[in-house]
Amino acid sequence: MIVYKTTFTNTDGNDFPETEAVNSTGPSTTDGTEYIAALVNDIWGARQALMNNAGLTPNDVTEAYDASQAYEALQHCFGAPGEIVPWVGNTDQPVTLGIRLIPLKGQTVAIADVPELVANTYVGDGNNGSAPAFYKTSDNPGTVRDTGGAYFVLPDLRGVFLRGKDPTGAIDPNGATREMGDIQFNDVGIHVHQIRDIAENWYTKTVLTNNAAAGTDLQVVEQTTTQTTASLQSLSPTTVSETRPTNSVCWWCIRF
Repeated sequence: MIVYKTTFTNTDGNDFPETEAVNSTGPSTTDGTEYIAALVNDIWGARQALMNNAGLTPNDVTEAYDASQAYEALQHCFGAPGEIVPWVGNTDQPVTLGIRLIPLKGQTVAIADVPELVANTYVGDGNNGSAPAFYKTSDNPGTVRDTGGAYFVLPDLRGVFLRGKDPTGAIDPNGATREMGDIQFNDVGIHVHQIRDIAENWYTKTVLTNNAAAGTDLQVVEQTTTQTTASLQSLSPTTVSETRPTNSVCWWCIRF
């Protein structure tokens, strides 16, 4: 930015940031602050840099409260449509505060209301019939899939963690794929615990798999190498509802 006080002589005499332009006494007079190409270039240069970094070009339309490319450029630079962010505000509708975020609850939204979000996240016509989320429908509940539909289905991320997409199954040891919007339920894999009692007897506890989606309980199978009356409490089958690390709650939201 130009330091206007040192560049232009006709200023109000204050230092940055209080300095202001001085009005001229009339049209074509030169006793006011010079509004010259340097000033125009400084302002327009900043706008051009902003739009260039946002991947936009001027559309030759005058800026307005409801149609501003400068605002669009800021939005692109500091939060693109399709970005998922946590929201811990005092409302589950941040859009009412002027914040372009939608909490992800598995709901259907009108495509006309979120065109950039749809353009950035739509799964494509080929996947529209089977994708778990980000597909188009012709009805508001989102039950009739239609590549030409007027509605868009968002994923439900309430109560879940996020994980990276793996469309080829390259990371999962069983080759399972992870597509955008997939929900993977909690699961305790089969594993073995060895327990030793005070009499030096070893007990092997095999924990069978537990999968929340299948609704199975956690099962423990005891295999003892030695029978003893020593004081060892037997492990009983335990029912668990979920496996989780320590966590904090927020709304997962998507920018639009």
